[in-house]
Amino acid sequence: MESPIAEVTLAPFFLSKYEMTQGQWARCTGNNPSSIQESWLFKGNLGIDETNEATDQSIPVPEQHPVESVSWNDTKEVLERRLHLRLPTEAQWEYAARAGTTSVYWFGNRVDDFGNAGNVADQFAYDHATLPLGDYDMQINDGYVTHAPVGIYQANAFGIHDVVGNVAELCRDEFENYTKTMLPCTGERPMNGHLFVSVRGSSFKFTIKANRSAGRIGTYPHKAEPTVGLRPARAVDN
Repeated sequence: MESPIAEVTLAPFFLSKYEMTQGQWARCTGNNPSSIQESWLFKGNLGIDETNEATDQSIPVPEQHPVESVSWNDTKEVLERRLHLRLPTEAQWEYAARAGTTSVYWFGNRVDDFGNAGNVADQFAYDHATLPLGDYDMQINDGYVTHAPVGIYQANAFGIHDVVGNVAELCRDEFENYTKTMLPCTGERPMNGHLFVSVRGSSFKFTIKANRSAGRIGTYPHKAEPTVGLRPARAVDN
Protein backbone atom coordinates (compact mmCIF):
# COMPACT_ATOMS: atom_id res chain seq x y z
CA MET A 1 0.00 0.00 0.00
CA GLU A 2 3.05 2.31 -0.18
CA SER A 3 3.24 2.37 -3.97
CA PRO A 4 3.22 3.60 -6.65
CA ILE A 5 5.10 6.78 -5.72
CA ALA A 6 2.74 9.71 -6.12
CA GLU A 7 3.73 13.32 -6.80
CA VAL A 8 1.66 15.95 -5.04
CA THR A 9 1.82 19.75 -5.16
CA LEU A 10 0.77 21.10 -1.78
CA ALA A 11 -0.57 24.52 -0.93
CA PRO A 12 0.94 26.15 2.20
CA PHE A 13 -0.40 24.76 5.47
CA PHE A 14 0.24 24.91 9.19
CA LEU A 15 1.12 21.78 11.13
CA SER A 16 1.68 21.59 14.87
CA LYS A 17 5.32 20.97 15.76
CA TYR A 18 4.07 18.73 18.59
CA GLU A 19 1.55 15.94 18.95
CA MET A 20 -1.60 17.09 20.74
CA THR A 21 -1.19 16.58 24.48
CA GLN A 22 -3.46 15.09 27.10
CA GLY A 23 -3.66 18.49 28.77
CA GLN A 24 -4.74 20.23 25.57
CA TRP A 25 -7.42 17.64 24.83
CA ALA A 26 -8.73 17.81 28.39
CA ARG A 27 -8.97 21.60 28.29
CA CYS A 28 -10.94 21.41 25.03
CA THR A 29 -13.30 18.61 26.01
CA GLY A 30 -13.33 18.43 29.81
CA ASN A 31 -12.02 14.86 29.84
CA ASN A 32 -8.90 12.86 29.09
CA PRO A 33 -9.62 9.61 27.23
CA SER A 34 -6.00 8.41 27.25
CA SER A 35 -5.40 4.84 28.36
CA ILE A 36 -1.95 5.68 29.71
CA GLN A 37 -2.48 8.35 32.38
CA GLU A 38 -0.27 6.90 35.07
CA SER A 39 2.88 4.81 35.38
CA TRP A 40 3.55 2.18 37.99
CA LEU A 41 6.91 1.01 36.65
CA PHE A 42 9.84 3.34 37.35
CA LYS A 43 9.95 6.82 38.81
CA GLY A 44 12.90 7.81 36.67
CA ASN A 45 11.04 7.47 33.40
CA LEU A 46 8.73 10.29 34.48
CA GLY A 47 11.59 12.57 35.49
CA ILE A 48 10.80 12.29 39.21
CA ASP A 49 14.29 11.11 40.12
CA GLU A 50 17.40 9.98 38.31
CA THR A 51 17.73 6.55 39.83
CA ASN A 52 15.00 4.69 37.91
CA GLU A 53 14.13 3.28 41.30
CA ALA A 54 11.36 0.71 41.15
CA THR A 55 8.09 1.72 42.80
CA ASP A 56 4.77 0.05 43.37
CA GLN A 57 2.96 3.37 43.48
CA SER A 58 1.09 4.71 40.49
CA ILE A 59 2.47 8.02 39.28
CA PRO A 60 0.34 10.43 37.23
CA VAL A 61 1.63 10.98 33.70
CA PRO A 62 2.32 14.70 33.11
CA GLU A 63 -0.24 16.42 30.90
CA GLN A 64 2.50 17.06 28.34
CA HIS A 65 2.27 13.43 27.23
CA PRO A 66 0.40 12.91 23.94
CA VAL A 67 -3.30 12.21 24.06
CA GLU A 68 -4.21 8.76 22.75
CA SER A 69 -7.16 6.40 22.69
CA VAL A 70 -9.04 8.92 20.55
CA SER A 71 -10.75 7.77 17.37
CA TRP A 72 -10.78 9.43 13.96
CA ASN A 73 -14.44 10.25 14.60
CA ASP A 74 -13.49 11.90 17.92
CA THR A 75 -10.96 14.15 16.19
CA LYS A 76 -13.56 15.33 13.69
CA GLU A 77 -15.71 16.59 16.55
CA VAL A 78 -12.93 18.18 18.59
CA LEU A 79 -10.61 19.59 15.93
CA GLU A 80 -13.08 20.72 13.28
CA ARG A 81 -16.15 21.73 15.22
CA ARG A 82 -14.56 23.13 18.36
CA LEU A 83 -11.10 24.34 17.35
CA HIS A 84 -11.46 25.00 13.60
CA LEU A 85 -8.45 22.79 12.94
CA ARG A 86 -8.10 19.56 10.98
CA LEU A 87 -6.04 16.43 10.80
CA PRO A 88 -3.29 16.64 8.17
CA THR A 89 -3.62 14.65 4.99
CA GLU A 90 -1.15 11.83 4.46
CA ALA A 91 0.64 13.95 1.87
CA GLN A 92 0.96 16.86 4.29
CA TRP A 93 2.10 14.58 7.09
CA GLU A 94 4.79 12.90 5.00
CA TYR A 95 6.04 16.19 3.58
CA ALA A 96 6.47 17.54 7.11
CA ALA A 97 7.93 14.29 8.45
CA ARG A 98 10.52 14.03 5.68
CA ALA A 99 11.56 17.68 6.08
CA GLY A 100 13.07 17.85 2.61
CA THR A 101 14.74 14.43 2.73
CA THR A 102 14.30 11.43 0.44
CA SER A 103 15.93 8.95 2.82
CA VAL A 104 14.17 6.11 4.62
CA TYR A 105 13.94 8.22 7.79
CA TRP A 106 14.36 11.97 8.17
CA PHE A 107 17.64 11.32 10.02
CA GLY A 108 19.11 9.06 7.30
CA ASN A 109 18.91 5.60 5.80
CA ARG A 110 20.43 3.59 8.63
CA VAL A 111 19.05 2.63 12.01
CA ASP A 112 22.48 3.52 13.41
CA ASP A 113 21.82 7.17 12.44
CA PHE A 114 18.87 7.37 14.84
CA GLY A 115 20.57 9.33 17.61
CA ASN A 116 17.88 10.96 19.78
CA ALA A 117 15.20 11.14 17.08
CA GLY A 118 12.27 9.69 19.02
CA ASN A 119 10.67 7.21 21.39
CA VAL A 120 10.61 3.61 20.14
CA ALA A 121 10.68 0.05 21.46
CA ASP A 122 14.20 -0.01 22.89
CA GLN A 123 16.54 -1.29 25.61
CA PHE A 124 14.79 0.73 28.33
CA ALA A 125 11.38 -0.64 27.39
CA TYR A 126 12.72 -4.18 27.29
CA ASP A 127 14.39 -3.84 30.69
CA HIS A 128 11.48 -2.16 32.48
CA ALA A 129 8.29 -3.38 30.82
CA THR A 130 6.15 -5.70 32.95
CA LEU A 131 6.05 -8.31 30.16
CA PRO A 132 8.40 -7.53 27.24
CA LEU A 133 6.96 -8.74 23.95
CA GLY A 134 7.95 -8.22 20.33
CA ASP A 135 11.13 -6.70 18.89
CA TYR A 136 13.35 -4.09 20.53
CA ASP A 137 16.19 -1.86 19.35
CA MET A 138 18.67 -2.81 22.04
CA GLN A 139 21.18 -0.14 21.00
CA ILE A 140 18.68 2.65 21.88
CA ASN A 141 17.76 3.90 25.36
CA ASP A 142 15.17 6.70 25.22
CA GLY A 143 14.15 6.51 28.88
CA TYR A 144 10.47 5.57 28.45
CA VAL A 145 8.48 2.36 28.39
CA THR A 146 5.37 3.92 26.86
CA HIS A 147 4.87 7.41 25.40
CA ALA A 148 6.98 10.36 26.52
CA PRO A 149 6.25 14.09 26.91
CA VAL A 150 6.00 15.70 23.49
CA GLY A 151 8.99 17.58 22.14
CA ILE A 152 11.76 16.13 24.32
CA TYR A 153 13.48 14.34 21.42
CA GLN A 154 15.32 15.86 18.49
CA ALA A 155 13.22 17.67 15.89
CA ASN A 156 13.68 17.21 12.15
CA ALA A 157 14.90 19.99 9.86
CA PHE A 158 11.41 21.56 9.79
CA GLY A 159 11.30 21.72 13.60
CA ILE A 160 8.72 18.91 13.84
CA HIS A 161 9.06 16.61 16.86
CA ASP A 162 8.01 12.98 17.37
CA VAL A 163 7.30 11.96 13.78
CA VAL A 164 9.32 8.89 14.75
CA GLY A 165 7.64 6.91 17.52
CA ASN A 166 5.88 8.19 20.65
CA VAL A 167 2.33 7.76 19.29
CA ALA A 168 1.21 7.05 15.75
CA GLU A 169 -0.88 9.84 14.22
CA LEU A 170 -4.26 9.85 12.54
CA CYS A 171 -4.56 11.47 9.11
CA ARG A 172 -7.57 12.87 7.31
CA ASP A 173 -7.59 10.43 4.38
CA GLU A 174 -9.15 7.08 3.89
CA PHE A 175 -6.63 4.23 3.77
CA GLU A 176 -6.40 3.56 0.05
CA ASN A 177 -3.65 2.84 -2.44
CA TYR A 178 -1.89 5.72 -4.14
CA THR A 179 -3.56 5.17 -7.50
CA LYS A 180 -6.72 6.84 -6.21
CA THR A 181 -7.18 10.43 -7.34
CA MET A 182 -6.06 12.99 -4.78
CA LEU A 183 -7.51 16.47 -4.31
CA PRO A 184 -5.34 19.37 -5.49
CA CYS A 185 -3.45 21.49 -2.94
CA THR A 186 -3.85 19.01 -0.06
CA GLY A 187 -3.35 15.58 -1.63
CA GLU A 188 -6.39 14.34 0.26
CA ARG A 189 -8.12 11.09 -0.65
CA PRO A 190 -11.55 11.88 0.85
CA MET A 191 -13.53 9.35 2.83
CA ASN A 192 -16.01 7.73 0.50
CA GLY A 193 -17.49 4.86 2.42
CA HIS A 194 -14.13 3.10 2.75
CA LEU A 195 -13.63 0.88 5.77
CA PHE A 196 -10.31 2.28 7.02
CA VAL A 197 -8.66 5.64 7.70
CA SER A 198 -4.92 6.31 7.51
CA VAL A 199 -2.41 6.36 10.37
CA ARG A 200 1.21 7.50 10.05
CA GLY A 201 4.32 7.59 12.21
CA SER A 202 4.15 4.34 14.24
CA SER A 203 4.66 4.46 18.02
CA PHE A 204 6.65 3.63 21.16
CA LYS A 205 5.49 0.04 20.76
CA PHE A 206 7.56 -0.61 17.63
CA THR A 207 11.19 -0.49 16.53
CA ILE A 208 12.85 2.12 14.34
CA LYS A 209 12.27 0.03 11.21
CA ALA A 210 8.51 0.40 11.70
CA ASN A 211 8.90 4.18 11.78
CA ARG A 212 9.91 4.82 8.15
CA SER A 213 8.75 8.11 6.65
CA ALA A 214 6.73 6.18 4.06
CA GLY A 215 5.22 3.73 6.55
CA ARG A 216 1.44 3.70 6.86
CA ILE A 217 -1.33 1.57 8.33
CA GLY A 218 -5.11 1.71 8.45
CA THR A 219 -7.58 1.68 11.32
CA TYR A 220 -11.35 1.87 11.76
CA PRO A 221 -12.77 5.43 12.07
CA HIS A 222 -14.47 4.50 15.36
CA LYS A 223 -11.49 2.67 16.88
CA ALA A 224 -9.46 4.25 19.70
CA GLU A 225 -6.04 2.77 20.54
CA PRO A 226 -3.44 3.57 23.23
CA THR A 227 -0.71 3.83 20.60
CA VAL A 228 -2.54 6.29 18.31
CA GLY A 229 -2.91 10.05 18.75
CA LEU A 230 -2.99 13.13 16.53
CA ARG A 231 -1.21 16.25 15.32
CA PRO A 232 -3.43 19.25 14.43
CA ALA A 233 -3.16 21.10 11.12
CA ARG A 234 -4.92 23.88 9.25
CA ALA A 235 -4.79 25.71 5.96
CA VAL A 236 -3.01 29.03 5.63
CA ASP A 237 -5.68 31.71 5.31
CA ASN A 238 -5.47 33.92 2.24
